[in-house]
Amino acid sequence: MPFRGKLQLEYVNGDCWKVMNPDKTFLYITEKKDIICPEDGFITDLASNISLLYGIFPPQGSHDRQYGPAAVMHDWLYCHPVISGRKICRKEADELFREMLYDPIYTVSPTTISLLMTAIQLFGGVVWNRHRDDRIRG
Repeated sequence: MPFRGKLQLEYVNGDCWKVMNPDKTFLYITEKKDIICPEDGFITDLASNISLLYGIFPPQGSHDRQYGPAAVMHDWLYCHPVISGRKICRKEADELFREMLYDPIYTVSPTTISLLMTAIQLFGGVVWNRHRDDRIRG
């Protein structure tokens, strides 16, 4: 089980949620044994997607599509693309998202994973570039 701890969120507004992780107990250990741990107070929109798809793919997932924790980690990597002191590229962040979706503790079907990954491939670049620009501006 690479995911550790329980994801705790506090609603902020609109589609924004704040990660409640003061003790850094919610984390993910990658297959390479790197640790990804979003900071307490990190703001996420979970699995943002086109609002027309919310009925099929709500941002937080659902009882049979539990991709919310992976979405938080993916958002964290897009905002903070560093693992174990090493910068990562968008492709690696996306590959780690796929790895997280296959975590057996959650029930994400291969079809859902495929659709989520297609959406990221099509639209993730816009978000990645926006966060990159934010990091450049400081």
